[in-house]
Amino acid sequence: MMTAHQQPDWTLDQLLAGIVQVSAPAVLINAIALDSRAVSTGCLFLALDGQQQNGSLYIKAAIEQGATAVLTQTMPALDVVRHAQEKSVVLLAMPALNTVAGLIAHRFFAEPSKSLRLVGVTGTDGKTSVSQFIAQALSALNKTCGVIGTLGNGLYGQLEVTAHTTPDAITLNSLLAKFVNARAHYAAMEVSSHGLAQARVDGLLFDTAVLTNLARDHLDYHGTIEAYRAAKMRLFALPDVRTRVLNIDDVFGQAIKQQYPDAVTYSADINNKKSDIGVVHVQYSAQGLSLRIRIQQQMFEVECALLGGFNIANVLAVVAVLHGWKFSVADIRQAVASLQPVAGRMQGLQQNNSPTVIVDYAHTPQALEAALHATRAHTTGKVFCVFGAGGDRDVGKRPLMGSIAASLADRVIVTSDNPRSESAAAIADAIIVGMSNTQHVSTELNRATAIAQALAEAQAGDCILVAGKGHEDYQLIGQQRLAYSDIETVNALLTQYATPTERVV
Repeated sequence: MMTAHQQPDWTLDQLLAGIVQVSAPAVLINAIALDSRAVSTGCLFLALDGQQQNGSLYIKAAIEQGATAVLTQTMPALDVVRHAQEKSVVLLAMPALNTVAGLIAHRFFAEPSKSLRLVGVTGTDGKTSVSQFIAQALSALNKTCGVIGTLGNGLYGQLEVTAHTTPDAITLNSLLAKFVNARAHYAAMEVSSHGLAQARVDGLLFDTAVLTNLARDHLDYHGTIEAYRAAKMRLFALPDVRTRVLNIDDVFGQAIKQQYPDAVTYSADINNKKSDIGVVHVQYSAQGLSLRIRIQQQMFEVECALLGGFNIANVLAVVAVLHGWKFSVADIRQAVASLQPVAGRMQGLQQNNSPTVIVDYAHTPQALEAALHATRAHTTGKVFCVFGAGGDRDVGKRPLMGSIAASLADRVIVTSDNPRSESAAAIADAIIVGMSNTQHVSTELNRATAIAQALAEAQAGDCILVAGKGHEDYQLIGQQRLAYSDIETVNALLTQYATPTERVV
């Protein structure tokens, strides 16, 4: 059940002072909510307009729930205005409410980001891994860190599942306040393009902003790559950001560097000697990565249990953040050595003489290409790829992903991902259109069956990349949200390789 977020009492005029130019009475506010179902007595209801409906439609319900005041982006119907007057509820219309909701929420929760070293991680790929690795690294150094992102929200190791990568402004500030109350001094959060475009993070004081990369994604929402890029840029343009950490191998990272010359740069290219943070030697094995890392002119060697060349860039992003926070090289080395794969991000699963199965969240052309190159680097056998594409999302990437899979894998099985309202078969056909050679390609729309088929064909020493869903424990088919997990499916299939005294982990 949804609840309103509570904090020490404010008066409405105090809460809005300096944020909006509106005359507000001094009515007492003891809670704040965006959802009318979460409203309680004494609550301020923010009636924001979404993509599909107006918040003003729920004002009457919020009043019935006990709202003391309502800020609305769209003026409601006359009967709602009269109802508010009859109930002595303050009703203020603010067309730009969506742009200041974050500022209001930040003030309501006593500006929690001021008490944290808050790092925002944005980019098309790698946001989850980098934010989780930062929290892992700090935990290894006995520092308490909160995490907000795709895998959940909470103190590291105590995450609760979430619906959005970047929560709404009220939930976001409430979480940061909880971190402060739990005596955390750090927080790492994924900052999505949606969250930036919808001003959910406005008002937060980011200590550090990190760019992983920028590639084609979310054009169904943003419309153009230029709008997508502009949304990402909002994070780095926030006035209170102290340190900007940029992947200088990325064209967008290079563009931001031109605007902010003092930004800290990292590069996974061993030939790049000009980045602030770099790598000078890489060795791949079935156990992970062996790296020699450069922090400006200082070097250290470290081994970590991560798979994939792209994880080198993720590690270097973490190194750059820790370096910016003045951790010693010895501490940074210790932290990197402790890193473990994030659930569903190049997560290797194996049993005895089974093929290795790697479950990864790759669902964009660039991410799939990187995951396949990474899989190839860690195996001497054949590379299998089981993947699909989500329905009701960017259709242009489907043939691109098909071309990449057919070119880089020895065997491809096209399956369903989250087809949503679309036909899974039609999505598979759109993927196959991009393949110039389909002799090693087949289609099996039942995802679990497709994985089982790949395991039945593969030999010990081969590697199977199961891409697209990663950590997700559901599949969206039509209007249904069905329980399904790639990780659980793979582990169940791998039990056939286990002896009675062994178990799959």
